[in-house]
Amino acid sequence: MISFSSIFFFLIFSIYIPISSQDIAQLPYCGDDIKQTELIFVSTLDGKFSALKSSGTLSWQIDTGPGTLLNSNIHQLELSNNGQWIRIIPSLSGSLYKFNGITIDPIPISADSLLTSSFRYLDDLAVAGGREVRTYGLVLNTGQILYECSFGGCRNTTECSKEVHDVIVIERKTHTVRAVEPRTGVERWNFTVGQHNIKIPYLSCINTNTKVENINISAVLPEGLLSASEVDNPSKIVWQHKFDTPIVAVWRWNGREVTPLNLFSSPTIMVSKKKSDTPSIYVGMHNKQLYIHESTSMKNILHLKQPHTDKDSVIESQSLTKIPWKPVPAILEIDGIDNDTDDSTALSVLYGSEYVNGNGFYLYTDEKLICGNNGTNSTISPKFNKEAIWEWWKEAVIILITIIFIFNLVFAYTSPSFVKHRNSVLPISQIESDETPFTSRYMTEFDPIACLGKGGFGVVFQAKKKFDECEYAIKRITLPKRQSAKESMMREVKALAKLDHRNIVRYYNAWLECPPCNWQIEHDKELLSDFSSLLDHSTSVQSRAGNVLAKNFESHYSFETGFLMKKIKKK
Repeated sequence: MISFSSIFFFLIFSIYIPISSQDIAQLPYCGDDIKQTELIFVSTLDGKFSALKSSGTLSWQIDTGPGTLLNSNIHQLELSNNGQWIRIIPSLSGSLYKFNGITIDPIPISADSLLTSSFRYLDDLAVAGGREVRTYGLVLNTGQILYECSFGGCRNTTECSKEVHDVIVIERKTHTVRAVEPRTGVERWNFTVGQHNIKIPYLSCINTNTKVENINISAVLPEGLLSASEVDNPSKIVWQHKFDTPIVAVWRWNGREVTPLNLFSSPTIMVSKKKSDTPSIYVGMHNKQLYIHESTSMKNILHLKQPHTDKDSVIESQSLTKIPWKPVPAILEIDGIDNDTDDSTALSVLYGSEYVNGNGFYLYTDEKLICGNNGTNSTISPKFNKEAIWEWWKEAVIILITIIFIFNLVFAYTSPSFVKHRNSVLPISQIESDETPFTSRYMTEFDPIACLGKGGFGVVFQAKKKFDECEYAIKRITLPKRQSAKESMMREVKALAKLDHRNIVRYYNAWLECPPCNWQIEHDKELLSDFSSLLDHSTSVQSRAGNVLAKNFESHYSFETGFLMKKIKKK
């Protein structure tokens, strides 16, 4: 039995050897006259696709149509959500984001949904445009264009030879959306965004001796700067190459496979943020055009979400995820980012100021989604153990006794004797408040002329200053007595003081006032006497607020209203 098994395995082995040797002999291999080199492919915002050698020198470069990867004016569209300004910013993949100065949120509308369901969104707009895919075939080592395929068909630029070349296929996807007035055809806004994708379908031969440089590739996106550093010493730069426009994507070819590089793990980001997780999006401005470049994780999140078709979803829909405005600069020289700088940068982005033109920032999401690698949502359900609950009976008894003690304490606090004692103290505070009457700086220094309007941000008055007899627009905002509200107000004042834009009324001055209870309600009856409709609404709202304020003031003496006066010189 043993000898038969040995003979059987010997026959199988002797048959397997010739077959394997024959297969290996038929594999393609590179001769000594054929040299394969490492290449680095770079996509830039001007629509060009470049190939660099491992030494950092340019090997070849082509222009892809139909133009640049970004051509947009939708960021100039001014929208309002409950009195809050909103900017729409497109991403290079075709998604849309809304920015309100505090967060940047992706909305469930993309270029594809606008083109396929344009009549479901807005009745006062007509949408036109399309999605174009162009494919280029190039010789890998030389960059010679073999063919170009588009809507009109494929065009061969060279005669095909019998020799097999190593071909790289470049795909250029372009989304174009234009919104026009239905009656006149006047264009309101438009955006054109695009991206490059590459693949190498097959190789004529494989060179196992291809030299691969042991370097790290990093990029400074807004400057279009590509750098190579040593793996063991990242601070030592081997070479640098600068492009004319910002970098969009980078790939690395080692002779066998193409690997996309993660531009969101640059050393610049790690030094600035000092955290291990990667950013979610990159916000940049090129030629005064805002755009967003998404990370792979953000693209996966957006891909899992189903688009909505509600016509008001641009403004009112729940965002897919929240990205707070805590920018990390993409350029190392921009250092010392604090809250004041964040607010100034946010206002510059919100109003399209020249301050952020040519710069870029990385942003992080607040929380990570509970989602596995397979793209399915994970649900966490609590599991109760009856035996474990009985082990906590002592804690339950202590909690019950604590609740009874607190209830008795509250009951004693609200007893009639305590209320009587509290009412006896109240006239003393009233007498003290009467001895120091409140004087409003606004009523002292200005002569009111008219009320310009009232909204979610406050009331705007037109007044003439007694000192210089010039007319000013004065905005009054109600603030609660909280430290966080005061800090937020101070950041806004500092940001407005730095902001200078031709479409924004110039900020002039600001101050704080703390009037006593019901003082503002009585004086508003005189200030708003000529605007009866606005007076009725203001009086009803402020009366309810005054009643609540009076109760809190009598019982706690710790809450008072503050009014922020912003003085903006009328032009």
